[in-house]
Amino acid sequence: MNIVVRSLSLEVTKVFASPTLIVLLLSPVTAAFVIFLLFPDSPSLVNLFLLFNIYIITVMNTSLSIVHERETGTLTAMAVTPLDLRLVLATKAAVSVGFSLLTTLAITYLAARNIPALIEPGRLAVVTGVALMTALLFAAVAVMISTFSATVKQVEQVGTGVIMGLLLVLMLPFDRLPDALQQALSWLPILNARFFLDAVLAPSFSPGPGQWAPIAVNLAIGLALVSAAITWFRAKFLR
Repeated sequence: MNIVVRSLSLEVTKVFASPTLIVLLLSPVTAAFVIFLLFPDSPSLVNLFLLFNIYIITVMNTSLSIVHERETGTLTAMAVTPLDLRLVLATKAAVSVGFSLLTTLAITYLAARNIPALIEPGRLAVVTGVALMTALLFAAVAVMISTFSATVKQVEQVGTGVIMGLLLVLMLPFDRLPDALQQALSWLPILNARFFLDAVLAPSFSPGPGQWAPIAVNLAIGLALVSAAITWFRAKFLR
C-alpha cells in the first residue's frame, strides 16, 4: 500500500511540476468558462466541453507523460528497480482519470449557471459515472498510443487524429437514428458518453437502470482494457 501511495504522490507532483501538463489541466475549464459566458443558451456546447475535457486530460496527459519518460530514459531506469512498470503506468492512468473527474465537475458546475438542473443529484451522479467510464476507456487508448509512439511529436500527431474521430462522434445526429439503434448506442463505448450526456440535458430526464447498467458494464470494460493495454505496453517495452 505504501508503494502505491508513494507512486500516486510522485505522479501528482510531476503533473504540477510540468507547465505543459498544467496547461492541459486548466485549458478545458478556462475555455468552458469563457464560452459559457458568451453562449449561455447552447446546451450542446456542454457535451462538447465535457468530452473534450476528458479526452485532453486522460489521453494527452497520460500518453505525453509516458512517452516523455521513455524519451528521457526514466522508464528504462524504473524497469530495473523493484517498482513494477505496471504500477507506474497504472498510477499515471489513475492520476489522469482523477484529474479528469475533477475538471468534469468544475465544467458541470460552470454550465449549471445557465442550466441549473445539471447539478441535481441524479443528473450529477450520471454525469460523474459517464465521466469515469469514458476516462477509463480513454486511459486505455492513451497507453496504447504510448505503446506505438516513440516520441512526444508522434503522440501529438496521433492525438490529433483521435480528436478528428471524436469530432465525428460529437457531430452524429443521434436523434435521427432509428429507435432501436439509439437504444443500442447506450451500450457502445465512447458513443454512449454522447448519448447519456444528451439525455441528462433533456428536461424529462430521470436516472434509472437504463443508465446505470450500461455505465457499470462500460466501467468493467474500461478497467479490463486499461489492464490489457498496460500488459501489452510492458511486454513490448521490455522485449
